[in-house]
Amino acid sequence: MNRHIPALFIIGVTAITAGIAAAAEAGASPGWPQFLGPYRDGISRETVPLAASWPQGGPPVLWSFALEDGFGGAAVLGDEVFVADREASMSNVLYCLDLATGAKKWRVAFEAKGKQPSHPGTRCTPAVDEKRVYFIDPYATVYCIDRATHALAWSTNLVTAFACEIPKWECGQSPLLFKDMLILAPSGKKGGIVALKKATGEVAWKSQDIGGQTHSSPMAVKVGNSVQIVTIALGGISGVDAADGTLLWRWPWNGVKPIPNPAYCGGGRFFLVEGYGSGCAMICVTNDASGAFTVTNIFSNTLCHGQIPTPIYHGGYIYTSGNSNKQNDGFMCLDQTGAVKWKTGRKPWFERGNFLMAGGMIYHLDGASGVLRLIKPDPDAYTQLAEAPVTKGGQAWAPLAITSGKLLVRGKNDLTCLDVRAKQK
Repeated sequence: MNRHIPALFIIGVTAITAGIAAAAEAGASPGWPQFLGPYRDGISRETVPLAASWPQGGPPVLWSFALEDGFGGAAVLGDEVFVADREASMSNVLYCLDLATGAKKWRVAFEAKGKQPSHPGTRCTPAVDEKRVYFIDPYATVYCIDRATHALAWSTNLVTAFACEIPKWECGQSPLLFKDMLILAPSGKKGGIVALKKATGEVAWKSQDIGGQTHSSPMAVKVGNSVQIVTIALGGISGVDAADGTLLWRWPWNGVKPIPNPAYCGGGRFFLVEGYGSGCAMICVTNDASGAFTVTNIFSNTLCHGQIPTPIYHGGYIYTSGNSNKQNDGFMCLDQTGAVKWKTGRKPWFERGNFLMAGGMIYHLDGASGVLRLIKPDPDAYTQLAEAPVTKGGQAWAPLAITSGKLLVRGKNDLTCLDVRAKQK
């Protein structure tokens, strides 16, 4: 394992934010408008004061909304919450809920028959802008809904349009908002990463084939002066030019069934993790004066196996799940060489539950028990601030969302809104 740390590793939070600010450049909205938030990194930059401890019984429950079984998270823009559902393997449903009360504002449904997958329900977190909502069903059909009329503006099927194959457990990626485009990763023979015009669904550009489709989702990153769309396909991670889809670089990582997104660590570095034997790795992408890109493997090891949640990079350290079908390392902290700083094992375990960061704290749901834990990101030791049961356990794997001090937690068959704001004195 290469433990050498180049000088470019010594970068601040500002530089990291600038790197992922391709999302801001793209017109990312406040709130939590897409998978992993406005910057696609699982970190909220809102300044609403959040409680560092909870009363007995946990944070106040503002509302709960019943859903079918599923794994897709919520997106929030303004005072509206959007969550996709799937009913009896016959219909794809999109709900618009009131953020304050959980009341249903509107609902649309589209017949979409399909075989019952081994884990029934949705996988996708919608993406929402001021005019439209976008989501993908388990069979790779993309829907665009007009927010004003609640009508279907357009739809397309990735298999038909781009000659891709749906991965095991069905299509699990979530769309990316970028400028006036919707970015997807069909990873097909007729389009690896594709940009569709948000208003019409027409193809703006498409990259060459980058390998088979995975459950990882595309992300926008600024590496040096280059704004790129980066995603993991079967056999490797690729970066393409966000302006036209030109392939800039590819690194042949041997992830078998990648689900987590890469965590961008600044300075062209990406941390990758997978839960099916490949372990983890960090790469560094650089370019020379001619514009040519080079990928260097900083480390690769099998000290960490994270099956579902996307890791978070904070303060020079990586916070990630260490759980998979064969590993039970719990929540973990790694340094920039790939060395393990600590791991919780089964005490607490967290199973395959998801997490995000807000107010300088990590909110981590235990996928098995439905217990939410509040954690201080501390590289020296696992430091828990609070915990409380907030939803039914059992495959509670959906990504979380947060805005205005309201944390949205999807259990397997409900969506719960928690008030995690600090009390005003």
